[in-house]
Amino acid sequence: MLTGAHVLIFSTDRHADSAFLRDVLALPSVDAGDNRLIFGLPPAEVALHEAEAAGGKHELWLICDDIQAFAAAMADKQVACDPIAERGWGSVSAITLPSGLKLSIYEAHHARPVAKKGAGKALRETARVVRKATKKAKKAAKKVATTSKADKADKKAKKPAKAAKSEKADKKAAKKAAKSAKRSAGTTAAGTPASA
Repeated sequence: MLTGAHVLIFSTDRHADSAFLRDVLALPSVDAGDNRLIFGLPPAEVALHEAEAAGGKHELWLICDDIQAFAAAMADKQVACDPIAERGWGSVSAITLPSGLKLSIYEAHHARPVAKKGAGKALRETARVVRKATKKAKKAAKKVATTSKADKADKKAKKPAKAAKSEKADKKAAKKAAKSAKRSAGTTAAGTPASA
């Protein structure tokens, strides 16, 4: 059955907003490849409200346990929060991501549903599998890069050895030619040894 929820935020500056979620809000993340971070969220819930337009819409609201403390923590990080407003169901505010996108935050005044038992474990297992796959892919890429470098170094090392081998063969051939020339010099024009 269901093991979690995956929320998409469509941003005009994905990298800056991802850095904000990672560094400012300190959400844990895994790299799904192509530097595309997937963030872990605290326990989530879904509520249905009446739609004002046909087709409805989706919204993401992050929940905190103390909106005043959250606003103070954001101020310490030079992140402005919208003025806190009181609603019957909670105290609400919003922060602005680097792309300009607003992210709503609220302190719930309503009862919170208890997460389905085992859902957190399934999410942690999924995150573990993604981390393991990412680590394996990075290791394989590093191995390919290292192997490529080793091959180049090996080829460079073989070049001087090949040159030395060729030089040795040239010296051997020169010695042989010199011996042959000596023998030839010891022979008369008639083909008999000079000492005879």
